[in-house]
Formats: sequence, structure tokens, C-alpha cells
Amino acid sequence: MPPLSPTPTPPPPKKKRSLPGMPDPNAEVIALSPKTLLTTNRFICEICNKGFQREQNLQLHRRGHNMPWKLRQRASEEIRKKVYVCPEPSCVHHNPSRALGDLTGVKKHFSRKH
Repeated sequence: MPPLSPTPTPPPPKKKRSLPGMPDPNAEVIALSPKTLLTTNRFICEICNKGFQREQNLQLHRRGHNMPWKLRQRASEEIRKKVYVCPEPSCVHHNPSRALGDLTGVKKHFSRKH
């Protein structure tokens, strides 16, 4: 009689990924215009007119001109999470319950999909 082989156990079911844009219900919902989402280099140095994508980069650049500069510090109080809605009304991510979790994500989404 042949030896009994153990029956293989089936793999555990895969965990389904949540759909993009199911944010924390307590998060602050931010709606930006299409122009704001597609703008690059919106922070401009008043000395040399060089543009920067982030205010922090402009502040660091201003040090080179010996200009006054100040990096903003986070407040010690609880920081409220922010979520971003797509400005396209027909988009599923226009609904605050399907808002995207970060600014980079909504910028990429808008430029690729609309």
C-alpha cells in the first residue's frame, strides 16, 4: 500500500486592497483649482525671480541672498490630517468620501486622468 501523502493546505485568501480614496472621516477636506494643481514653481524669489515648487525650498534659497528667512515649525497641537478632492466634477475622487490622501497623489491623478 502506498504511503499517504498529506493533503496540501490551500493558501490563505488574499487580503483585498481598499479602493483609493477612502479617507479618515475626521480629515480636513481640501479642494484645489485645476490651475493650482498643475502649477509648478509657484514660489518666486523676489531677488532673482527663480521659481520653486515648495515654500521651504524658497526659504532655503533666500539664505543665499542674505535675506531674512524663516522655516515654519509645526504647531505643537494635534495636526489634523488633510485629504484632497479632485476638481473634476465627473470624477469619483470629487466626492469627499473618496478624496485622495496627499497633495502629490491628487496632482498626479489630475494630470494623468483629466
